[in-house]
Amino acid sequence: MERVSFSNSTDHALVAYLVKKYNEAENGPALGRTILQKLCYLARAQGVPFTFQFDIHHYGPFCAELFSVAGDLIADRVICGQNSDFSSSRYVPGPACEQLLRRKKTFLEKSKTTLDQMVSQFGEMSTQELELITTIHYVYCAAGFRGKSKREFVVNTVRDIKRDKFPRNVIRSMFDELDKSRLLAWNPSGVH
Repeated sequence: MERVSFSNSTDHALVAYLVKKYNEAENGPALGRTILQKLCYLARAQGVPFTFQFDIHHYGPFCAELFSVAGDLIADRVICGQNSDFSSSRYVPGPACEQLLRRKKTFLEKSKTTLDQMVSQFGEMSTQELELITTIHYVYCAAGFRGKSKREFVVNTVRDIKRDKFPRNVIRSMFDELDKSRLLAWNPSGVH
């Protein structure tokens, strides 16, 4: 009898590839739930064809469906969730990862370069850095500025969402870095 597989969508393949590439880099913090959320958000903003819809949450952009996809991948042993306790997680490739990636190889070819760049560019960042970057990006894009710098509006909105977690000067500095690096221009239709 053939085993039931839950990991059949393109989202499953993209997440599996991202988990694999992140773990190959070995330079950053453990790939947990929060970092995975932020990397998928940034990849979607850069044009990777995830179907995930993100909303703003306490830790920045969040997609509940991504938890379901990760659960499917764990059930199919495509990835393994190594939890040291209930408050943390660490995703690593599982024994069935290569099989899924081979099955979706043609589809993945279109997104590999962008996903590789996501890992290279953001893979060494802490959870808090990614949380701030993605929150600034989300607020900026959700407000529809598209090329118009409205820094103080974004700084004040991020500050309202995050309360005292990040000082205004840190938010301003990160906004300026994101604007300078053109990351604020990332936003294909449908991210928000």
